[in-house]
Amino acid sequence: MRLSFSYLSGYLESIRDPNHVAELDKLQLIEEYLSDNQELIDKISSFDSYDSKITEPKKDKTVTLRYQKEQIDITDDDNKVAYDISKILKLNYDEVLKVIANQEKSIKKTSIQELAQVVLSERLCIVTSIHAILNNSETPILYNKISTDISVKKEEIFIDLMNLLDDIFEKYGTLRDYQFAEELDSEAKLSEILRIKKKEDMIYITNILRLLVLLSLNSNFNKDIITKWFDVLIRSNDFFDTLVDTDNVPEYIVDKMESLFTINTLLILGLDISTITINNNKHIMQEKELFKFINETLLKNKVNPVISYMWSFILFTKLYLYDEDPISEKLFIDAVFQDQSLQSVISHFAAIAEAQNVFYCIMKLSNSCSTSNFYAAIISSFITLSLNFIEMTVETSEMFKYVLFRTPEEYVEKFLTSDTFEKQILLLKAKLPFVSEALLPLINLSSVNSDFAHYIWKELTVYTTNIKLGELDYDLLDDSSNSDLIITKRDLLVQLPFDTKKNTFLKIPSSTKAKILVSNSSDNVQDSVLFQMNYSGWSLLGNILQSLNELYIHKGYEIDQLGRSTIISIIELITGILKSSGSVDEIQNTVSSLSVNVKEKDIFSVIFNIFEVSLQNRSYQLICSCTDFLLALFRPYPQYVWSYLFKSELLERYGKSSYINSILGSIELSNGEYDFSIKIAKLANLLANDPTAYIGNAVVKTKLDFIEKLSMHLVRIYEGYQFWNYTKIPQRFELGIQCASFFNTILSNFYGTPNHDKEKNMLNTCLSSLAESLLSSHSMDLHSAKSLISTLTSGQNDELSLLTNIAFGKEYTQLINESFKLSITLISTRVTLNLPPSTFEKLVYENSKDLLEIYTSKYYMKNDIICLLNSLIAAPWLGTYPFLLSYLGENNSKTLFNIVCYDLDNPLIGNNILENWYKFIQTLAESKQDGLAALFLTGNIISSSEQKLSENHSIIEILKKNSLKLKSLPDCTSHALLSALLCSLDSWSYGLDKKFDGKFSDLLIEILNESNVTSQKGISTPSDYNSQIYKYKIVTKIVEIFALQLFTGKDNKELISKMFKQKDITLFVQPFFKIKGYNHTLIDTINTGFTQICPGKELKDFVTSPAFKINSSHHSYFNIEYMDKWFSTNPKWNSFKERLLIASSEVDLVSAQEAAAKAWGALLMSYIRASQPDISPNLIDLVLILLKDNLDEINEDFDFTNIFCERLELSFFILFTIQKQSKKIEEQKLMEIFSHLVCIFKSSKISYLDNIPYSTNNNMYRPILRSLLLVLQISKDNSSFVELMSDEIIEFFELCFCKGAHLILAELLTEITNTPKNNSKKTPFNFADRIQDLCFLLSIFKCIKALSPSNDFNKVIASSLNEIGTIKVLLNTYSSSHLFKYDEEPVLGSIALNFIAELCSVAEIAKVFIFNGLFAVLLESPISVAIQQGSLKPETKIKLHNIWSHGLLSIILVLISLFGYKVLAESCLFVSYFTNQIKDTTSSWCYRNLNISSAVIRETSQLILLQKMLNELNYKKFLSESGKTATNKSSGISEVELIIGLDNDDDKRRLNLAFKHFLTHPKFLKSKVVPSTLEERHLVENDSTRDAFVVELTKEIQKLQDSLYNNL
Repeated sequence: MRLSFSYLSGYLESIRDPNHVAELDKLQLIEEYLSDNQELIDKISSFDSYDSKITEPKKDKTVTLRYQKEQIDITDDDNKVAYDISKILKLNYDEVLKVIANQEKSIKKTSIQELAQVVLSERLCIVTSIHAILNNSETPILYNKISTDISVKKEEIFIDLMNLLDDIFEKYGTLRDYQFAEELDSEAKLSEILRIKKKEDMIYITNILRLLVLLSLNSNFNKDIITKWFDVLIRSNDFFDTLVDTDNVPEYIVDKMESLFTINTLLILGLDISTITINNNKHIMQEKELFKFINETLLKNKVNPVISYMWSFILFTKLYLYDEDPISEKLFIDAVFQDQSLQSVISHFAAIAEAQNVFYCIMKLSNSCSTSNFYAAIISSFITLSLNFIEMTVETSEMFKYVLFRTPEEYVEKFLTSDTFEKQILLLKAKLPFVSEALLPLINLSSVNSDFAHYIWKELTVYTTNIKLGELDYDLLDDSSNSDLIITKRDLLVQLPFDTKKNTFLKIPSSTKAKILVSNSSDNVQDSVLFQMNYSGWSLLGNILQSLNELYIHKGYEIDQLGRSTIISIIELITGILKSSGSVDEIQNTVSSLSVNVKEKDIFSVIFNIFEVSLQNRSYQLICSCTDFLLALFRPYPQYVWSYLFKSELLERYGKSSYINSILGSIELSNGEYDFSIKIAKLANLLANDPTAYIGNAVVKTKLDFIEKLSMHLVRIYEGYQFWNYTKIPQRFELGIQCASFFNTILSNFYGTPNHDKEKNMLNTCLSSLAESLLSSHSMDLHSAKSLISTLTSGQNDELSLLTNIAFGKEYTQLINESFKLSITLISTRVTLNLPPSTFEKLVYENSKDLLEIYTSKYYMKNDIICLLNSLIAAPWLGTYPFLLSYLGENNSKTLFNIVCYDLDNPLIGNNILENWYKFIQTLAESKQDGLAALFLTGNIISSSEQKLSENHSIIEILKKNSLKLKSLPDCTSHALLSALLCSLDSWSYGLDKKFDGKFSDLLIEILNESNVTSQKGISTPSDYNSQIYKYKIVTKIVEIFALQLFTGKDNKELISKMFKQKDITLFVQPFFKIKGYNHTLIDTINTGFTQICPGKELKDFVTSPAFKINSSHHSYFNIEYMDKWFSTNPKWNSFKERLLIASSEVDLVSAQEAAAKAWGALLMSYIRASQPDISPNLIDLVLILLKDNLDEINEDFDFTNIFCERLELSFFILFTIQKQSKKIEEQKLMEIFSHLVCIFKSSKISYLDNIPYSTNNNMYRPILRSLLLVLQISKDNSSFVELMSDEIIEFFELCFCKGAHLILAELLTEITNTPKNNSKKTPFNFADRIQDLCFLLSIFKCIKALSPSNDFNKVIASSLNEIGTIKVLLNTYSSSHLFKYDEEPVLGSIALNFIAELCSVAEIAKVFIFNGLFAVLLESPISVAIQQGSLKPETKIKLHNIWSHGLLSIILVLISLFGYKVLAESCLFVSYFTNQIKDTTSSWCYRNLNISSAVIRETSQLILLQKMLNELNYKKFLSESGKTATNKSSGISEVELIIGLDNDDDKRRLNLAFKHFLTHPKFLKSKVVPSTLEERHLVENDSTRDAFVVELTKEIQKLQDSLYNNL
């Protein structure tokens, strides 16, 4: 495998995400790779070391790659391209050649511009890889190695990097040797390469500077390095001027690079961030020449004022050291400064810095580097150091606040707890409440930490004011220790700051100690007096804000800057308190203190008033501060925010335009700053996540209306924000992030879980505009969809390619992540709502080529792109289905395939990417993307001329190869891999031709044998459950793979025999059919407990919608993330959440166990089928175990229906196989099986009698009936079985047959008779299943009858049939069967007669039938009356003919055979009733139009048999004695003729001649043959089978002829 620094860098950056875990094998691989490239790391500039002596491409045929010194072949083209690129870009030829040669051929770039980009990207990734390792100590295996190696050669590396910067500055913007332009075909290509180089150089410089900062930390560089650094620093000025003036590079980029130069200089100058001091032991402080060089350099050259300021601190430190130890420092100072005064030099540098607005530059520096905590820590250390040298003023306090807001909490605390700061605070507190001198600076400083704010403002102890001493009644304090103190003699009222109307005064009580700070002799000048008294600082601030509110309302724009700044600072202070992690009670105490002296309801109302006025006055900074306040207020007090929003004119009200629109249009778009719109979008996100906006509130509709208006405003922003002008480029990304996040929140919160219909209708109404804007399918010109697709493909945008690099901030990466989340949510929402495919989805297909191109170059976007494609092809599509293969084109489709192959085989691809690719492959295999699926399988675009399967490029082969690493993969990745392999094999026919090699199958069997998943020990946390669930899933997939192989017959049973080697199959499999780890008590209490958390809602409302799970690896049944948003403020939620997670995990674990059982069942069935006839004798023991497990569960409260049924199905299959192969089963085991089955069948879990009437839940009782049927069939040769089990058989028969058949038929009759006549064709519910159940029951009776039970047994079941009413309901069914016809046929008549015929074959039961009026029913039922009319032919009325032949005739023949003379009278009566049909049948043989069919032959055979049986009973004598005779007209003799056509010799002779005619004229017979069943129709229609069928009929006619004269 060919590795590269590009992949190293991508992987190292990805593991910084807390959701991604560094994998040990990959870290070891990186360590090995770095060792192979140690020389390049030590001298990074070697990549840029251009050799001008190389004047033509080399002729080498091989090149040594970086990894493991692998030698590979190269071509002349490779040499030519490497030569051109190295010549143009002035890079090292050999290094360029390695990059060119290292490309995977299947995804190799072709154009020289693309190759130049690849080379420069690889160059960059060398630096970013080292930086990523040094900046992440959580990967010690790499951090320790690199940091150790670099620490040894730090100075050499630092010099090398500085030289590299020098070299880049020199070369920047120039492409030498323009003669190569002709070889590049056009000047355009050269211009493109120039653009790429400039962009990459800026990124390269920035990352080199980032690395240099890491190297500078805690380093003590020598004179040469520091001198060189300042040379580079000064040269950078010209470089930055070029960027700004010539190339129009955004200020944001230049600021970033300049900031890194500044930060690195601070460290080199001796800033120690651990002690927050200037390190006096550094070379700078010890070497005179070096110190002098720096001083002169900074005097003569333009540098960042922050550096000048830092140098003034160093100079002051030197002055301090001189004052402390003049002797040792004098020589140093004299040598450096000579005749200059050190104090004057300090003043000069400080003045220069302040003249250049150093405090603004510090804030600018902080803003540029605020995305990195590391840089923020350095800057905060610098400002903490600055406390020793600067005075605390309004300006400096604002600077401190700005920086500390962007600083890690640890360094904020260092600032606040420094000795110098504490001294400054004491001085400020002594001057309170003077605004400029103390109040405003103290407000600013206390805003950075809520605890510090409480410490400052909870209680103040001094109050300083200006007052004429003559107006103050006081005495000197008689205290020798404080002779300068006075004490007031009476109460004093002092005016509070900004109270121009003198509405409120502070009372200073008598006897208050005070101190006169400034005393003036003039009577007209006030003196400063400090009063020592305790009062609430919060109350003071509330009063001041109230006064400023009144002043602002009155003056508006005319309020001075000090007042405006104070308003903003106080609001920001309150905002900080609201944002704090303190409890609501703590916050409420502060709010109460702030509200003590305000005229409004509370302090919030004051701020709301200020907000409204600021909106009217378009006071942008104040508007932003107030919006920040709203954001902070929402967490503890959402009701206040909603209340304000309902009354505010932020959004359109009563036809009046909204402030948010007007401010966006009049201020933000013209200024290019969008703080307010960003904050409004953040507010929208908060509102969207508020559960009160959806349920449980009387103003839900109002809230939803507000959210809808806000959403449409954000849609309009989203449609156009990418085209706006930006002063602060990160704001562009932040706007996109917040809008995308809001849309995603709205859609996923609502459609990601089911909702009550009432709420859903309300939401659909209120949010229809948003849905239409984002999910519309009516127009391809949908601006929101275009904006989103533009963001997704912005990695291809040349204008953005520089701004999007992570070196300049993480905002773009966050935007991409949010945009991909939104994309997937849009698709999931569309699927959930069953909407037509959206415009956005169509655009994704159209831009799939760009996404593919981005995938190859942006590691951090790989996961997002895979997940989007996965969701895209998984979504159902109405109309013309779009094929990704068509949109990509053949070449790009092959590139996609090659990329997947490359990534699946790349050891530096993270497991999360692998997992998502596996999911994609699974989805692809299950989708309709046939062309792309075939490409993935074969490696070729399948066409009529190309069907060849490529062994080397089949995804299946790669999946199998990767499966060999299953043991080293995370469980979720292993499961995804096996799922992809299984779906590929199962869905793609080509895949079934692939046989598993021994290694693969052995590994899978080994994993199965070692799995031990059925042990539930030590499982207590959701994480434990998640791990166990995945283990079950992995076992399931392995078993399914084996089952598939056996089922398709591609591998024989030996494959699975390995699995059971040295193991009893019963013991191995049985544990998988038992549910473990389920606490039904917990499950039962969860629903009850939830009602206390959220009355009015049910847990089912928070189940994750299926469409939102497609890319998820999380097993939680519930949408916990969504529930966290809803219930985070509920004190009961956290404890309930833990139980809910456990309960949810248990449910998921049960599902995983059920799936495993089903897989094992399938495998066992395939194994048994493949093992025939050599099946294991132990299988019958498995049946007993499975049935015993079901027996154990039938009385449990919890319901494991799936696994319950799985056990039954497997038991049936094993019994079926044994019965089919006529295997013997021990009598005792057979009886146990029968007993277990009957016990299960009788249980309330089966509820047979509740389900059988309508055949509901037949999946529960049918497997039992089938299994019992098999047991009875297996037992038919065992004479003792029925004797030993008679009681259980009778009990089972009564329940199953007697009651079952009775209930089915009774319910059918009820439905039929209650159906209106005009709707007689209506089919009863579940009719087909109920008929099938009746057939089951009849089969069971036949099996019991076949056991030849005793007469006593038969009497018992006959009695049961009678008592339960089964016999009567059967007779009633036949009597009423004419009322319902199915396909125009009386099917119930056939069924009823089939039952009667079979039951009457048992004499004891037949007697009961006769007693209940059987003959009357058979003769007088409407169906029978219709048959008695005669002329019934099978070719015209086959169903009715079957009733006659298979039913009525069969029954009468059975009864005569059983009872003989006892039923002779009834039999004769029966024949007389059906004389017409009998006559028509016997005489039809003599007609030439007779059609011969098996049905006619059967009927004739039955009539001949009937005549013989009656003749044996001497029916003629019986009839003669009864006076029922007929007279022969020719002879005049009275004779008996009952069965016309068979009772006299002449008729028999004619019939015999007819038979003979057919037998002697086969062609004639053949021409008369007609089918009477569907099967016979197929035989007749096929010439090859017709003759054989005719031969069979001929044989049957011959039998008829022979039977005419044969005795019975």
